[in-house]
Amino acid sequence: MKQKLAIARMILSGGDIFLLDEPFNGLDYITKLQLRDIILDLKGEGKLIIISSHILEELGQICDTVWHLTNGLLKSSINLQDNNRIYTLRFIDQPNALKFCQDYFQVDSFSIEGNIVTIKIPIERSKVTSAIEYLVKNQFMLIEFYDSTNNLLDVLVEE
Repeated sequence: MKQKLAIARMILSGGDIFLLDEPFNGLDYITKLQLRDIILDLKGEGKLIIISSHILEELGQICDTVWHLTNGLLKSSINLQDNNRIYTLRFIDQPNALKFCQDYFQVDSFSIEGNIVTIKIPIERSKVTSAIEYLVKNQFMLIEFYDSTNNLLDVLVEE
């Protein structure tokens, strides 16, 4: 209830800048959804909202820019609204498939579980079609290819 009261006070303050520290902490699922909608509405009104949180799942849905701090230092900054995206690519491992993929996308890190290879690749939105065409042309057995930029847990944990 204290968290809900603090949120209500924030909304009623009528300010242009809001600083929220762990706003989703201790809230039930419905209240989290309501708070997310309130934050998005405030953003839509041109308000600046700065959120400090360790709940990455929520941040990916509401933030434009994420600053990842470690021990008080800026480790990375991610603009979730630009055209540079992180795509997750999963495919069945075949002879030379991983090497082709690494060479084409210039990626060093990958994971393999059984015969499934997973890599994260940075691609501009405008180049996604050509990337998929390359994979199909080279007979990759794709399982998944999706934009995972807003999944901050995936993006930041791998840094």
